[in-house]
Amino acid sequence: MNKQKNHFLEQYEKKTSELESILSKDNELSTEDMRKAEEINVELKNLKDKIEFFHHSEKNLEVHKKYLYEPNDTMPIAAIAQKTGETILNGNGSYNEEGEGVLRWKTYSEISSNEYKSAFRNYIRKGEWGLSKTEYKSLQVGQDAEGGYLVPADMLGKIVEKDPSDAGLMNLVTNIQTSRDNLLIPRVDYYADDTYTNGMRATWTGENIENDLSHEVKHSKFQQVNIPVHTAMLSLRITNDMVEDASFPIQKWCVDKFRESIHMLYESSILAGTGSGQPEGILTAAGKTGGPSIMNLNEQNKISAEKLSQLAFSIPEQYLHKSKWIMNYNLTGYQLSLLKDGIGRSLWGEGFGDSGLEKSYYQRKLFGHPVHFSNHMPAHDKNKMSMIFGDLSGYYLVQRSGISIQVLREVEALKNRLVVVGRVRFGGKVVEPWKIKVGRANIENKEVDASKNVSK
Repeated sequence: MNKQKNHFLEQYEKKTSELESILSKDNELSTEDMRKAEEINVELKNLKDKIEFFHHSEKNLEVHKKYLYEPNDTMPIAAIAQKTGETILNGNGSYNEEGEGVLRWKTYSEISSNEYKSAFRNYIRKGEWGLSKTEYKSLQVGQDAEGGYLVPADMLGKIVEKDPSDAGLMNLVTNIQTSRDNLLIPRVDYYADDTYTNGMRATWTGENIENDLSHEVKHSKFQQVNIPVHTAMLSLRITNDMVEDASFPIQKWCVDKFRESIHMLYESSILAGTGSGQPEGILTAAGKTGGPSIMNLNEQNKISAEKLSQLAFSIPEQYLHKSKWIMNYNLTGYQLSLLKDGIGRSLWGEGFGDSGLEKSYYQRKLFGHPVHFSNHMPAHDKNKMSMIFGDLSGYYLVQRSGISIQVLREVEALKNRLVVVGRVRFGGKVVEPWKIKVGRANIENKEVDASKNVSK
């Protein structure tokens, strides 16, 4: 921090204490007290103007430096929230304790300051013992309740924001922020048909109104769906030589590695989380009460085009405009490419003259719906649920808070290494199972091995 700015801050704090001392007197203020209070108010205003000049100049400098060195930097978390439809502030611009929100606005502003960023960088390189008193004090605003410190806002944005061109599963499911350890969502459990949302019907009563009760609701009931929030830990070991090498961008490197791992964790949890100490994935919930139903895809030891068609037409029409296919590219996608019609043409084609070899399958639709390939989907091996179809907004991903990082220097000090530990908290569950169907293949087929060879 600039020495002159620090001096002004100290004077501002001192004058504020003097004014508070005068105004808190029990007796009536004397003329001298009022004169002194007025003088202090004038001094405070002058000091405030000087301090704000430094704040404004530092912010402008940061903007200029970012433009010069990082013109393609990612958005801060507030912009990410606006982009994805999530909210940090409520209607009147304050933090909503009970509703959605990742950080209090005050906390977000504090961890965005240059003082906090500088202190955090030194914490990563030197640990708490290497911080000055001013740096240690600046770092306290981002202290996590269970250890570690919040990542500065611009770095946090790099960790949690997906690239715009990456159609990851997080972009397809429903994202919710919570400030609690679990989230209760009320749900109307109505499964009598796919046309209505509840059992309420309008009926013609005729003349005997008092005897006709056919309009009464008999089938709807409410249920609370509980989505618990779980904690996942990530760790990264780096050498002290890497930290001490000023030319090595250690901070960005750590951020990129955490970002990569967290994205993979979200993807695998949405699909195959066990639900025990971690989110419950779509494949785990399939076939259970309150989970998506399962449809068989095989016929005569092969994936059947007819069964695939049945899966495509199993989703109620009101959810089709957002429906997508989820499968493994090298395994299930390969098997679908082998489906032929009676004269040997590929069924997964794009017209009469399409041989199936011209266009990448990454660009093709299946029954008119986009396909999302994920390596976290299993193969179409025996009894494996290898395909998902539907509107994935029926899966709710609940995130508790921002990502915190802690540096442990003593654990592997003898190996000339330090451990960077990250912590992320989220939960997930299928809340609207009627939007999603899961396809299962009961196949023992050696062609699966052939697909692996082809992918190589």
